[in-house]
This record gives sequence, C-alpha cells and structure tokens, in this order.
Amino acid sequence: MTPRTLKQLRPKDTLPKLPSKLIEISLSELRKIESDPRYQVNMNYWHVPLDGGECHVCLAGAVMAGKLRIPVDQEIVLCQFSSKLSDKLVAIDYLRQGYVGLAFELLGLEKPSKMRELYQITSYHDNRISFLKDMRRLQNRLVAAGF
Repeated sequence: MTPRTLKQLRPKDTLPKLPSKLIEISLSELRKIESDPRYQVNMNYWHVPLDGGECHVCLAGAVMAGKLRIPVDQEIVLCQFSSKLSDKLVAIDYLRQGYVGLAFELLGLEKPSKMRELYQITSYHDNRISFLKDMRRLQNRLVAAGF
C-alpha cells in the first residue's frame, strides 16, 4: 500500500472536548489496539510504523488508529492535523501522564479549583493494570467535577 497524505485521508475532528470523554474513548481504542497484532503499544510514539510491520502507538495513537481511522502504515506527525484536533491528541497524552492542568489549558477549559494540577498515573509499561485503574480513577474524578 502506498502511504497516503493526510489531505487524502481527511481525518475529521470527531473527538469531544471534555477530558473525561477523551479518556473514555482513548481507553476503548487502546483495548482494541492491544489485541490487534498489527500494533504495538509504545508510549514513546504517536503512530509510527516500524520495520517488521508493526505500528507503534501511544494512547493518543490508539485513537488515531481507531477513531480517526489512520491506516496502520501511515506515520503521523501532529502538525499534519488541524490545531484543534492536535490539541485534543496532546491533551490525551498529558492526561495519560496525569498532567490535568496542562490538558485543561490546552483544551481551553478552566480547571476546577477542587482538581489538582497533577495526578499520579502509573506508567503503562511499568504496570498495565495499574495504568488502566489510574486512568479510570482520573476519569471518574473528571466526571464528578463535570468534565
């Protein structure tokens, strides 16, 4: 397959602005990616096909592969997306690291005073189960705060 440009792919920004919804979608797409042999979860890459045929993706890369339907053989650089879509993908990356304040700022939202700037999120590579629990816990906090 010949790699296509993003202009040809025309990914639409179908992602929500609410951080809790971004986490929900991200974790759903991550589950799908984890069971797809064409992909390797690697939080150091957005969406990068490497030698050997696997495409390495982070949490936001899982969203690119699933929700945005970026083909497995397409390397992605965030500047290829609209700034609005790129900001949402970077916000997902901030959230997976626990940087709630930065995610809110990037999404143009005012962080509720009852929410901290930073939450402890276990690294996916250190402990996948703890990572998923921490992300769900953060999602629940965001929902409780109305976000």
